[in-house]
Formats: sequence, C-alpha cells, structure tokens
Amino acid sequence: MVLIFIFIILIGKVTPFFLSFKKTNHYRNNLITNAYLCSNMLKFVAIILSGMAVGFLLRKRQLRIVPHAVTVLIWLLLFFLGVEVGENPQVINGITSLGLEALWLSLAGLVGTVAFSWALWRWVARKKGGERQ
Repeated sequence: MVLIFIFIILIGKVTPFFLSFKKTNHYRNNLITNAYLCSNMLKFVAIILSGMAVGFLLRKRQLRIVPHAVTVLIWLLLFFLGVEVGENPQVINGITSLGLEALWLSLAGLVGTVAFSWALWRWVARKKGGERQ
C-alpha cells in the first residue's frame, strides 16, 4: 500500500515534465524541486515506518517514558515553531494587518478541536466502560 502511495506521488510530480513538449529550464527546475520535495517526504515516511517497526518490536514491553517523551517533544516543537515565527519580520510586521478574521479563524479552530477531542474522549471512555461490564 505504501509503495503504491509513493508511486502515485512520484508519477504525479514527474508527469508534467514528461508531458511537456518544451523542455525548458523552468520544467527542469520544477522537476528538481519536485524530486527534492519527494525525497524529503520519503524521509518522513521512512522515519514514521521505522518508528512503527520499533514500536511493533517493543510492543510487549511497558515503556512508561514514551508518553512523557512525546509530550515534552511536542512542547519543544511548539516552542521552536514560536521562535521561528517570532524571528520572521514579515510575520511580526503583518500581525496588525491580519485583523479579526485571523483571530476568528484561530478561535474557531481551537474551539472545534477542543469540542471534537472532548466528544471523542467521552465516546472512547464509554466504549471502554461498556466492554468491562
């Protein structure tokens, strides 16, 4: 399944180059850029698959540190994302021009995420409670 997915992505990125009759520098640069993006995506897929393999191999052990490590790493990712956004002068200068629309979109996304998470948590808890009885 993963190989089919990768094949579709690669074909989707490379096809415009092969279908073009003019093989100009623009198409060559596009192909190089798309190949670079695909190679990065393949790295991410390989990292995820390797993590799944390690998790599969260690599934019988109780690794209590993993949930805490994931939480700390997510906090670090969010912190460094904030640092990157904060040091970008275009974003900082554009904060005032973003307006109420960006605020409403952010709040709606936050409220929707919290509401869906709460509903999913209750549904999972009810399923687990029903199986135990």
